[in-house]
Amino acid sequence: MKSPMIPFLIVFCALLLPLKAQRGPDSASTPFLKWDPAKPPQLIQSPGSYDLVLIGDSITRRWARFNVLQKAFAPWRVLDLGHDGEHTENILFRLRNGELAGVDAKVVMIMIGTNNIGHTKDEPAWIASGVAKIIETVHAFMPKARILLVGIFPRGEFAVNPKNGEPSPFRKRIAETNKLLAGLADGKTVAFIDIGDRFLDPNGNLPKATFPDALHPTSAGYDIWYQAVRPKLDELRNQSSPAASPDLKAVAPVPSATPGDSPVPAK
Repeated sequence: MKSPMIPFLIVFCALLLPLKAQRGPDSASTPFLKWDPAKPPQLIQSPGSYDLVLIGDSITRRWARFNVLQKAFAPWRVLDLGHDGEHTENILFRLRNGELAGVDAKVVMIMIGTNNIGHTKDEPAWIASGVAKIIETVHAFMPKARILLVGIFPRGEFAVNPKNGEPSPFRKRIAETNKLLAGLADGKTVAFIDIGDRFLDPNGNLPKATFPDALHPTSAGYDIWYQAVRPKLDELRNQSSPAASPDLKAVAPVPSATPGDSPVPAK
């Protein structure tokens, strides 16, 4: 006897199949709030003056997990705007809809894009476009802030798949994306640094001691990150000018792409 669930499952799967195909050149640069009914999104709203603001995904958010954030950057005042599992377009939505409201920073460090590669397999040019929009948004809210754009970290344990000898597709796409991200540096208010090689062993693999899940650093990994960027952060902080009035017309709030999202103001 045919199960009554089979037709339902066929229709359900058919509806899901186009979701991946919906990604396109504008997907990574069109603000979109990630919505999980089981875990409604929360905006981080911490207005104030900071020495450093961190923007990114879970890799950025986990600075605080190992109690290294304030210890590393003390006595700087630091705001962490990292969010688990988010893409460039999700971070862009958050920044334009409250997370930068009332925030002033001397330096902003951005590291975002690995989930666009690992989750949705976006093209490098799409990701770079999304990061460019994030930079544009940060400067609209904080025109005098200096930005340190950090290249996307290596993803996946092996540089070459030990089973078939093929180079890691993740590593290839990350390298291509980072080349485009480097082009976003302007030599004035935006600098770029790629520190991915510092995490790798002589064979180009990610050691489990510093990246146990081949994605997120341990405290030792964060220390490598800190040591690599601190001189540049000091340089940029010393260059930072007093805050100017934000150009909020350039970053009008974007209505939620999913209904029922209360934190998002209307246009």
